[in-house]
Amino acid sequence: MLNSNAHSPALPSIRVIAAIATMAVLGAQTRAAPQAREERGIYEAVIKMLVRGDLPSKLVIRTPHLVFPVPSTIELGPLGPASGTLQTKVQAARPSQAESINVESFPAGTRFVAKEEIDEIFRTAPRGNSPDSRWIPFRERFNATSYQAFSRPIVTDDGLDALVYYQHACGSLCGESGYVWLHRSSTADAWMVARRLVKSVS
Repeated sequence: MLNSNAHSPALPSIRVIAAIATMAVLGAQTRAAPQAREERGIYEAVIKMLVRGDLPSKLVIRTPHLVFPVPSTIELGPLGPASGTLQTKVQAARPSQAESINVESFPAGTRFVAKEEIDEIFRTAPRGNSPDSRWIPFRERFNATSYQAFSRPIVTDDGLDALVYYQHACGSLCGESGYVWLHRSSTADAWMVARRLVKSVS
């Protein structure tokens, strides 16, 4: 769960709230192991794309899951033939609220941090001489340079295409959000990023 370093700034009230929130989002649901493995393959492929390399040794995931913003037909147009099928799946799912995270859907050792705690860290961070100074408390506390947040993935019935919404934060002027389309030739293959549809950049 939430473990803070001894030298971290004291945030008693927000830590209690964050701990309760994290316990709720991590414990409210336990999805079947095969589905968790499927999701882990999707998330790992997207994270590698975002960090432009191997999975980071210190991975911070914000909880709970993001609500999946339903993309327009125009937004999914670049996906080609897969766009229609994925659009139908997204419309059918139409998630209206954030869902809890299954820890098994992410690599071992991942640190799960409630949105409220992350927001509080940046809200109370001292303002320095550079735009990135507000990131110093986060990096010192979690020994990580970034954090990510994800929606639940939307997967086609044949298991060959998937769409996930993400947010990636890595600095005051470093980050983005958008959709990632993943594809594989058979269900025995690993998920590969086929296209990245960026909606916003910071």
